[in-house]
Amino acid sequence: MLPSQFLLIFLTTVPCLISLNQNVAVFFTNADFYYSTPSLNGSVDTNDRDFVHTMNGGEISFEAREFDDDRGARDHWRGFEAIVGAYDNENTCPFESDAVVEVDDSAPRVIASQWYFDDDSVTIPQRKCQWTFAPKAGYKLKIAFSVFIINATDESVRVYDDAHPVLNLGSAEELPSRVFYTEKNFRIEYDRSARTSDPLSTRFLAVVSAFPLDAKPETSEYCTANTILTLTDDRTLTNYNVTQLLKPYGNSQECNFYVKSVPGKEVQFYASTIDIEACCDSLTIETPSATVNFSNPKNDDSDAVYSTVGAEVATIRWKSDGNYGRAGFRIHAEVLDCKCKGEKVINLSKDYNDVDISPSSTFYYCHGMDCQWTISAPENSIVVLKLDVSLRGQCDSNTYDDSLEISDGTTTYRIKECTFSRPALSFYNKNLSINFKSSDKLVTNRDDNGNVDIKASYVDLASLKSKNTVRFFNDSADTILFSTSALKDQFSSVTFTLSKELSSKKLQLYPMSMDQPVVH
Repeated sequence: MLPSQFLLIFLTTVPCLISLNQNVAVFFTNADFYYSTPSLNGSVDTNDRDFVHTMNGGEISFEAREFDDDRGARDHWRGFEAIVGAYDNENTCPFESDAVVEVDDSAPRVIASQWYFDDDSVTIPQRKCQWTFAPKAGYKLKIAFSVFIINATDESVRVYDDAHPVLNLGSAEELPSRVFYTEKNFRIEYDRSARTSDPLSTRFLAVVSAFPLDAKPETSEYCTANTILTLTDDRTLTNYNVTQLLKPYGNSQECNFYVKSVPGKEVQFYASTIDIEACCDSLTIETPSATVNFSNPKNDDSDAVYSTVGAEVATIRWKSDGNYGRAGFRIHAEVLDCKCKGEKVINLSKDYNDVDISPSSTFYYCHGMDCQWTISAPENSIVVLKLDVSLRGQCDSNTYDDSLEISDGTTTYRIKECTFSRPALSFYNKNLSINFKSSDKLVTNRDDNGNVDIKASYVDLASLKSKNTVRFFNDSADTILFSTSALKDQFSSVTFTLSKELSSKKLQLYPMSMDQPVVH
């Protein structure tokens, strides 16, 4: 008979076939990869806290892949480590033993509530299960619960560190921590009730591993003890070499980034990649307004934004334990310029006839902006504003209360919605005042960012004479259908006039639609 377990490690695309005379169960200890079987495609991520990722059957055949179903490009480490076990039925818990099992750093162990997790077709009998593990001399023992959900009222799990209780949980109780360490030994006891193998019922899986006590921390140019940065341009903060995407980050890494900017700048931090051992490694960011622990999968939203203003400091702290590295992290720091772009007083002329104004020289604008511009042009001219406006926030709410006002002294356009649908405004013989304000609220989501870009120019009406087309009516029965598609040049025009024979008649205009009036 085969031993109760053996280790399977994947580093590149490879087909796997496991066939035994007993039932086979594959328990993944550290994994992030795609796979295909003869019947389905799927993925495994051991950071998933809801489902125990296993494969089960008399024969298991799958192909590990680097790509998803859409053949998406590989963007970081893909791989897995798995323990394969053989069993006859559910009368025993996976890999339970009355003896003390010594754990080597190259031979991790697994404990689980049952062998089979695929569906509710298997009866799980009542049982008291026990496991005891110890490290070799000079090693630290680690037990990490990737999944822990107890919802049967008469079930409980207890963990002892050298006979001292560190965990005693029953139905619906939450883990105080997903990882425990010791230099002595762990004993785990599980009181299991009779139930089915329903994958949404009681379920847990823990990986027991070891690593050297005196292991030298792995450092690199990307992750040193303390890095102090003053940013005036965008920067990505990471713990790995982005050119070595297949290599997981090192063990026992520890580094801190202290990041600030200068007055007149706003820095938005967001996680472009977070793939760490969620149970055991620690990644946090601290700003004056927020403290976030990215080790919690609930906080790995790549659209969430954490901001600092001016010389305020953001602190990013990273620490990995002694084993099981993954892809790592990349936190992007985007620097926004908080200075109004363009002169406050703008006098358009032949030599100065294309002006760009904005609340920022960067694409997105900052919070707390207050910008004013006045624009004038020579007499007998048309001032044209081309607008690219997307105020902060979502279109179904006005969370940030930003506003843009454009006035010619007679009419005022107030823009407060998230987008402004008119691409251009034209004003004849008018001086314009433009006011922009953004509220003091900082953006909390990347999708809430806004941009405002206004291009101002003018057209001398005298220059349009050569672009005018004259259309004559020679008979009172004439009808001309006019469409703006006839205006092939910007600010070209069509003039409709009556011939001498119709000088006593009246010219009438009937609009059929905004872009297709009919002239009689």
